[in-house]
Amino acid sequence: MRKETHVLISHQHSKLRPSIRDARPRDNRLLTSYTNVIMPAFFSWSTSLDRVERRLPWGGLITLLVLAWLPVPSSLVAIVILFSLITSAWTIGGRMAPATPRFTHLLIGIVTLITTQSLVQTAWYYLGGTLGTRSDLLSLAIPLALFQLWNILKPVTSAVAAVPVVTVRSFLQEARWVVPILLGAEFIFGLIILFAKSAATDKALNSPWGILPAGILAGIFFLFVLNWLASERTTSPVVSALTSSTLLWSVAALTPIIYLLGFGFDGFLHRASEQILLTTGTLTPRPPYYIGQYVFVTWFSRLSGLGLATIDRWLVPFVSGLVPIAALALTGTDKDRRFSLLSIAAFIPLAILAATTPQSFAYLIGLAAIFCGFGVRGKTVHPLLPLLLAAWSVVVHPLAGLPLAGVVIGQLWIALGARYNLRTWLVRLFVA
Repeated sequence: MRKETHVLISHQHSKLRPSIRDARPRDNRLLTSYTNVIMPAFFSWSTSLDRVERRLPWGGLITLLVLAWLPVPSSLVAIVILFSLITSAWTIGGRMAPATPRFTHLLIGIVTLITTQSLVQTAWYYLGGTLGTRSDLLSLAIPLALFQLWNILKPVTSAVAAVPVVTVRSFLQEARWVVPILLGAEFIFGLIILFAKSAATDKALNSPWGILPAGILAGIFFLFVLNWLASERTTSPVVSALTSSTLLWSVAALTPIIYLLGFGFDGFLHRASEQILLTTGTLTPRPPYYIGQYVFVTWFSRLSGLGLATIDRWLVPFVSGLVPIAALALTGTDKDRRFSLLSIAAFIPLAILAATTPQSFAYLIGLAAIFCGFGVRGKTVHPLLPLLLAAWSVVVHPLAGLPLAGVVIGQLWIALGARYNLRTWLVRLFVA
């Protein structure tokens, strides 16, 4: 009886086996259709998207060159310039600083294009050209053409970075510090701005500290504490960059908010020169200083439609908050980067954040160039980026920019001297 039962069960099991074997090919067919149809379609879509991304800058470049010789409204010019900046910034930013976080590539690309465009506008001015719509279009088309030629001669070799493994436990441990630090910093920053608005005046004051509420100084102190916590308790330098930017913005924004008419006499003189340059396209006689800032402010005024007074008041406060982004280009470990971001708070007592002047603007651009210069030695930043920033600092204010440019050249000498044998080339040049 047991033997018959065993034979019956074996027979039934043997009947079921073919059905199980038949199911396997079906699964394989589904997997084969997934790998042969769905995945190729996805990669084909991603490849076509990359192809479109490579072709869009060419469209912007051709449009800039065509519109430069046609009478077009300023609104259309602004749209074309913004389109050309955004479509080209990702590629240029990835080439200038390939080892920085990807979200910074757009910002670094825009900064690179604006820097090069300001240098071209400065050369345009000193060569006798008139600043206006044509110079705005051509001064952006020239660097775009050079970068596109560079991409043709030396294509970008993009490598896929390894995706870091993030566990739930590590994510929660990081979030318990990141979320309170960022939310606390933005909340304190909002309170500082509200307190500063309550103390705004149109009277002449030697110093704003006498009329500021006591809560502002306490808020700046707590922002410094949060900046320190971000460097000690978080692993990402991006969090430290955000807290450092908030700290610098909270201090730099006090002067333009409190002084409704402007701070100091220099600002009025520079705005008067910029107004003449904006209206007539030139200045007579041509000043040897400050043109690097003048051409940028007038260009941005034509592009955005904002008044010169608004741009001039907020230029240095806004740029001061972007300097920590340049510190992300530093070589070394994430801990070294966080320490450098924390040390940016040492610039708070300096007068360069008090008001917008060419000297202050040149200092900030030069400091950004020095920060980027540290990344050249570790091959995280291309040498062209700190050189462009240093050159812009010089044309903004030569006396302030030349020492900082000398530091950048020294950094590049140390970083590239052994690689390109610069000492031998300089000796040959001297002998020749």
